[in-house]
Amino acid sequence: MIKTFRKVNFRPLYAKNTLRHFSSASSNDDSRPLVTVTGISGYIGSHVGLKLLQDGSFRVRGTVRSKDNSAKIDPLREGYGKHFEKLELVEADLLDADSMKSAISGSTHVIHVASPFVIGEPKDEMELIRPAVKGTTSVLEASVAAGVKRVCVTSSVGSIVDRMNPNEPEVYNESHWLDPNRPGCPAYEKSKVMAELAAWDFIKDRNMSSLELTTVCPGYVIGP
Repeated sequence: MIKTFRKVNFRPLYAKNTLRHFSSASSNDDSRPLVTVTGISGYIGSHVGLKLLQDGSFRVRGTVRSKDNSAKIDPLREGYGKHFEKLELVEADLLDADSMKSAISGSTHVIHVASPFVIGEPKDEMELIRPAVKGTTSVLEASVAAGVKRVCVTSSVGSIVDRMNPNEPEVYNESHWLDPNRPGCPAYEKSKVMAELAAWDFIKDRNMSSLELTTVCPGYVIGP
């Protein structure tokens, strides 16, 4: 049986009913499940990683593009405090499938947060679309190779809602999708809907029964 789930309203990316069925273990217990968080130096990724470390039931690995980038690593070290020493950092690039495979190797769960974002429209929409789509499929391919149990992909309300459509419904469900081919579709929203569609197509086309996929579509992200 294929277990899939698409959540269209906001919920925390770290869902207790998804991962907390594992018993709590000490930090010295290497049998704890390993959760890899892509893009852990980003805003959402950093909060997800910290929640997992604070819980203590998981080993946590986070991907960054460079471990030598102090502008990205130092805020993690400061924000995580005593938990930083428990975090494993690995380098990976969304456009490098081999790096993703290496980063995810040995994982039991993956929370895929990494995706490019810019303020305003880029000169070339593929600057957002290519890494979003290829990064998502690379994560899924690497997860299959590693025997991962579940992948949670951070999508967006932008993959559901079309702000320019006057006939949009008042209530949305799993059947609603933004049309990425409509004229004037913003590059970011297009990248998110194409990446999420690619994820579900990946599961469907391969008739996956061993890998569970969850997507979360937050509407607005704000906080400390």
